[in-house]
Amino acid sequence: MAALGASEYTELVASTLEKIEADLVDQIFTRHPTLDLFKQYAKSHTGRELVLNIEAAEDDNTVVTDASGTFATTKSPDIIGAAVYGWSQPYVSKVRVEWKKLQQNSGREAIVNLLEAHIENVKKSHAKRIVAGIHKAGSDVNTATEFNSLDLLVGNHAVNATAGGITAADADHYWNSTRLTIPVSTEAGGQDIRKAFRTLRNELLVTTGNDADVTHIIAGRKVFEEFEDSFDDKIRYVDFEKGQTRFRGIYDGDIEVRLDPDCPEDRAYFLDVNTWRFAYLNGNFMKVQPAQVITGTLDFVTPIASVFAVGLNSRRNNGLLIRTGGAYDAS
Repeated sequence: MAALGASEYTELVASTLEKIEADLVDQIFTRHPTLDLFKQYAKSHTGRELVLNIEAAEDDNTVVTDASGTFATTKSPDIIGAAVYGWSQPYVSKVRVEWKKLQQNSGREAIVNLLEAHIENVKKSHAKRIVAGIHKAGSDVNTATEFNSLDLLVGNHAVNATAGGITAADADHYWNSTRLTIPVSTEAGGQDIRKAFRTLRNELLVTTGNDADVTHIIAGRKVFEEFEDSFDDKIRYVDFEKGQTRFRGIYDGDIEVRLDPDCPEDRAYFLDVNTWRFAYLNGNFMKVQPAQVITGTLDFVTPIASVFAVGLNSRRNNGLLIRTGGAYDAS
């Protein structure tokens, strides 16, 4: 096989990624304990924005009637609204191979090995940036250029906080999440970690009328270790299937608790994963773009681009626990 030029090499990159396109989300998302939760909902969407239908009101029209069953025939009110999430600016990775190196790797096996190394690097780079965005402080997220983070969507529960274009007008607003700051048991008003977990879970059930279905808890290192230590020899570890033993997890009752090394160590997110959506625009998930010649050199670069949006259709079903005191306040 002759050495490949820009167009041929880019075509090989594109064809290789196309062959594994259906598995790209799995390959990137299963690298991380939080992204792994969203992969079943990571799909291509079209349109100017990601729009998710929500139940924005309750049609409370059930009444006790007279013996004839007389009831009002007034028109039902509008109860369906929409949360709107903007698309990020493109997240771009690139493959650039020095012209001489490409000439030296002219055999089929050498070319394939070189290509695989670069694609693996691109996947790691993409995953790293997505994780950084997921755990970015809400106050630091530029919603005009970036997708929404966990802190922005769940941690920001203040009155008049806006997410998905909807403003939570008061603390009990249907579009507000639950956020509790609970000190360790040695502090005034504190609780041990298992009690703190129960407190937040119960708060979610009460505020949602038993509608919240927490499927997973994502914990930072200190929270996870405090929870783990509370069990001593009674820990029930998660038995991952399909070789996903890279994620450390234990159970809180029937809820899986995962250690996320990128999550702030004093936090635990209580997630109803069924309410989340991770979308990419018009098939642009690691989409190979035309090669560009580097002016003044014989090299060329092949860009690989993605455009993301992250949102949920029920903020109320999700919560955040923040721990303070003791080891959490240590430097």
